[in-house]
Amino acid sequence: MYSVTMSTEGTSSSAAIYVRISSDPAGERAGVERQRQECEQLADRLGLQVVTTYEDNDVSAYSGKVRPEFERMLSAAAAGDFGHVIVWATDRLYRRMADLVRITSDLAPHVRIHVVTGGEVDLSTADGILRAQVMGSVAEFESRRKGERIKARAAQRAESGVMTAAIRPRGWRWADPCPGDHTCRHKTRCEPGQRARIGSRSGLLLDPTEAPVIAACYRMIRDGRSLQAAVRHAVGNGVPMTGGASTMRSVLLNARNAGLVAHRGTVVAEAVGGLALIDRDTYEAVVAILTDPARRTSGSKVAPPLGGGLAVCPKCGGNLAAGRKQDGHGRSGSTATYVCSKNMHFTRRRHLLDGPVLDLVGQVLTTAAGSGLLSLADGDDDAVRQLRDDILVMETKLDTLAGLLAAGDLDPADYALASKKLRVALADLTARLSRRTARPAVAQLAADAGGVTAAYARLREADDTDGLRALLADVLVSVTPEVDGGTVLVWQDWIGPAPSIIPGARGPRADQSTRREQVAALYAQGLSINEIATATGVYRATVRKDLKALELHDRKRVVA
Repeated sequence: MYSVTMSTEGTSSSAAIYVRISSDPAGERAGVERQRQECEQLADRLGLQVVTTYEDNDVSAYSGKVRPEFERMLSAAAAGDFGHVIVWATDRLYRRMADLVRITSDLAPHVRIHVVTGGEVDLSTADGILRAQVMGSVAEFESRRKGERIKARAAQRAESGVMTAAIRPRGWRWADPCPGDHTCRHKTRCEPGQRARIGSRSGLLLDPTEAPVIAACYRMIRDGRSLQAAVRHAVGNGVPMTGGASTMRSVLLNARNAGLVAHRGTVVAEAVGGLALIDRDTYEAVVAILTDPARRTSGSKVAPPLGGGLAVCPKCGGNLAAGRKQDGHGRSGSTATYVCSKNMHFTRRRHLLDGPVLDLVGQVLTTAAGSGLLSLADGDDDAVRQLRDDILVMETKLDTLAGLLAAGDLDPADYALASKKLRVALADLTARLSRRTARPAVAQLAADAGGVTAAYARLREADDTDGLRALLADVLVSVTPEVDGGTVLVWQDWIGPAPSIIPGARGPRADQSTRREQVAALYAQGLSINEIATATGVYRATVRKDLKALELHDRKRVVA
């Protein structure tokens, strides 16, 4: 060991030690402690007094991330807190040329830098700077080469079918978990089973408690339920979803759950031993649903029964979304509505649409059950047969690609690219087929021992919004409220080709004088403002204006 002076500036006998090591997942500090001891020994030989030590443990000098203690050292050196800096090797200070520039401009002019190991470099001369640049380039090359080796090892591990993860995925457990006791080597003591044992390469196994819950969430999305419903199911069964629907979506889109191992976003192998939380077909159907650009989300709001694209604006054909209209005249409260999500130019109060539509759907289902029509809910029309033919074509193409790869006639990279495109198309076709043929909500209703009518009535009484949405998606294509108050329902093919029309609850809009006559008559009967508004098909604010104009507005009788 010997000293190498990197600058001729700085004459104070006070010195600072800088130690760093890139990786110390166990937090043992063994590497930085060895560096510190040898730096102190060099300080004794040079007759320097160590006044402080700067330690960046488990911090890379190549990644470009901020090194807190390194920055503090630069500031202290500029302030004149010490005249010397001692490091174990030059690559402890810098592994990128950008950091060498900073050391040359911000550190070397203020202190003398001593290195325990290495060659002599003097940053006060052009020759010394050149040698420092060469040493920095070598250090940067070593870091790049190490990164390439790590990436290659990760790719090899993935291609061999070994499942790994930095954080325990929901539905899985570590094959070699950290016990969380005194043998825990993590920086902070972890909970039992929370993390893998340090140095373990055993991978993951299915968690017997969480895996069935996540599998049920897949089936819920496949069957038309919302992400929020899946979140409620998971949390209710002890699987935390701190991020709500966004976390659930990320969980369900992970290829690991279908027994596939992905590397850098591309599936490269199947899991060793066939480990899978859900079958491949269900996974691909759910992925197609969740990544469908036409899929609408409602954040944390509970979507209404006719949400999810069923309700259509009569003016522009856009979707009607859930909204609320504030009551007028400074009164508190609001009215639930459907509003055009595209142009905001059409609004319909929700109770005027939901009630009549749900009533008619109940009548249609009861009639269909009596005639045996519900047995046709699995579908077998020309469109379904075409989808099945298209799926067969895609599967044949995938088999052909696999055969070419096995024969050595196709490069693995080309196979991965081509098969990915085919699998995406196959997943889309499978999801479309599932939506046309699999009608689980209708099947569940038809299987109820109490009969379809009673089961549907219970569903409405329970106000099960997700259940109603799934059922309506099974029987309806669209619901279009007309400007005059009527509603047009287009049914799925298996129900019948002819649409149904619900006459407007309010009929054509009356002129002001006729409406006010109706309002006065209803008010004389003792009806509240809410009841008058529902009967006449106008907003409560309009009823209040009419009552005021008729000098009938008695606040004591107003029911908000």
